[in-house]
Amino acid sequence: MYGELARDLYEGSDFHNLGYWSPGTGSLKQACENMIEKIVTFLPEKNGTILDVGCGKGATTRHLLRYYPKEAILAINISTKQLDTCRRNAPGCAFLAMDATRVAFPDESIDNAICVEASSDFNTREKYLYEAYRVLKPGGRLAFSDILVDWWLEKRSPVRQGANFVGSLPDYRSLFRRVGFRQVEVHDATDSVFVPYVRHYTRFLGRRLDSGELDRKGYNTAMACLGLTLFWMRYYVIGWVLKS
Repeated sequence: MYGELARDLYEGSDFHNLGYWSPGTGSLKQACENMIEKIVTFLPEKNGTILDVGCGKGATTRHLLRYYPKEAILAINISTKQLDTCRRNAPGCAFLAMDATRVAFPDESIDNAICVEASSDFNTREKYLYEAYRVLKPGGRLAFSDILVDWWLEKRSPVRQGANFVGSLPDYRSLFRRVGFRQVEVHDATDSVFVPYVRHYTRFLGRRLDSGELDRKGYNTAMACLGLTLFWMRYYVIGWVLKS
């Protein structure tokens, strides 16, 4: 997330997601902004507190300042290095070092929450969802984007050993209902997220190679990693759930 390639790919914006590529989107930075805008639309009542779970380097949190006063925004991450960057990106917001599966907030203390492209890395996604359900107030929403991966990749995790694997979109929806959420809206956004991201990233790498900013070895390594991602990613989903 701090390498030169990532900085240039995201135009120094400190975003780090695949973006939502609506018609006319011209850059990954814009696509990332589109993603946050899309997720924020799932929160019709932008009142009270908002919790940004797995806030990365704070670009998502910074974007929330368009809708919430800084004192209403809470954000958590397990990386203290990223949290230092967050505090520069969104000064005045509350950034806390915290595991999303062990959230140190009281029951029913948060009005709404978002989680952008992070829960597939939590140990585990289900534990995190129980925590999200616990801290949300009745009537609160969790809006999110998430990645569902192939079994072989999830099985390789040394800490989860397949615990985050979800076999289908109906199974994914059932997970939220098992936790306690009653209204569940999940949409397959793969064609609006991953497909155009791959196209954009491939062109980006090609330009870097042609300009000499990336040597052939670096180009081949990056393309190999992209090919591996194509192999293991099954769905990119966006949606929201309601705590009744």
